[in-house]
Amino acid sequence: MRKDLHEIREGLKSIRQELQDHFSDVDALSPEDLYAKKMWRFVGEAKDRVDDLVDEVNLADTTFTEVVRYYGEDEKNMSSAEFYGIFKTFVTSYRVRRDDHRALINSDCAHRNVRWIIRRWKRNERHWRRGGNNRKP
Repeated sequence: MRKDLHEIREGLKSIRQELQDHFSDVDALSPEDLYAKKMWRFVGEAKDRVDDLVDEVNLADTTFTEVVRYYGEDEKNMSSAEFYGIFKTFVTSYRVRRDDHRALINSDCAHRNVRWIIRRWKRNERHWRRGGNNRKP
């Protein structure tokens, strides 16, 4: 990413130099010649956007370094692709185990409910065999 950003900055620098070499005095140009005015405006807007992009890339790098350190890895010897690959494997494995655990809990709850229903049914059956009066079972 840094390489691409460097190429963009160099390209913008080259455009700015060409404009300075050939269109440094925009007011001296013909009023119908809008190319130089549009290009100078473009370079100004593009520079602002590239500067913002540089800030975002620096923030991403800093954040990545902090995250890698937080997880106990060496940021100098680990690429972002390697780190995120390991992290994705961890998150996927965690979700599978979490879902397995939830299924086990739900299964256990269902078994307890069935056992409770069976005990209740047997108690009611004994009650009705004894005569089924109006007492609570």
